[in-house]
Amino acid sequence: MAIRRPGLFRSTDARATLQAVQQYVQSLLAGALPPHYDPEVDFDLVDEINGELAKKADLGNDGKILLSQVPTGALERFAGTAVSQAAMLALQGEVGDYCLRTDTNGGLGSIWFLVGSDPTQLASWLESPVGISQAAADVRYRSIEIAFQIAGRPAASDEFRYVSGSPKSVYATGSIPGGRLHIARIKTAPTANAVFNIHRALSASPQTLGSSLGTVTFAAGDRTGSVMIVGAFTLAVGDSLVLVAPSIQDATLADGAISLWAVETT
Repeated sequence: MAIRRPGLFRSTDARATLQAVQQYVQSLLAGALPPHYDPEVDFDLVDEINGELAKKADLGNDGKILLSQVPTGALERFAGTAVSQAAMLALQGEVGDYCLRTDTNGGLGSIWFLVGSDPTQLASWLESPVGISQAAADVRYRSIEIAFQIAGRPAASDEFRYVSGSPKSVYATGSIPGGRLHIARIKTAPTANAVFNIHRALSASPQTLGSSLGTVTFAAGDRTGSVMIVGAFTLAVGDSLVLVAPSIQDATLADGAISLWAVETT
């Protein structure tokens, strides 16, 4: 007796086809052939089933899909850290991989994705438009908060110091990742405009302040300050970040805190 495949076997859906075949075989074993099956031969049934099975992914001994059968670009892998364009082009990788360039984004670094098949060509790499990403932060960088506490009324040109225990770069205003902000708050607002200056003092000469690298301004009557750091700057181990109070003591400004964000570079 010949057997014809049922119409359901002609489904383009592999799962439906295999389920139908399973149901058919179970019916044969039970001796109860479904009435809608026409007993005529259709030898390409086996070929169709084999074709559907060939489309499935195979599992390894660990029960996971074989890596060789995962489509290119389906996996994202960190290809390494590159200190220059030449170093990036020397990395090995596949489409979807990414690397960290430490010489870009003002020294803060940026993520580059491999979008082409040849990693030795610059055209195969695309820099992330959002600068350093969380992936990069996890690989190399760690953002930290530098806090200055102001107790009472600061005297004229009073200094508040932070000594760096590791190499880091202080972010420019508006370039801090993760939605963080430089923040300045004061409990008692100033009578007149009050401007604090931000300086760096090198480890070799901590008593000598460099030129101003930024300002924190409290407008008269305002308890919220405006922090302006135009360009990112670095602090080596032992360098000091120095916040200097206005040269003329304000009549009322008192008790506050100023928080700046930096990123450790090792």
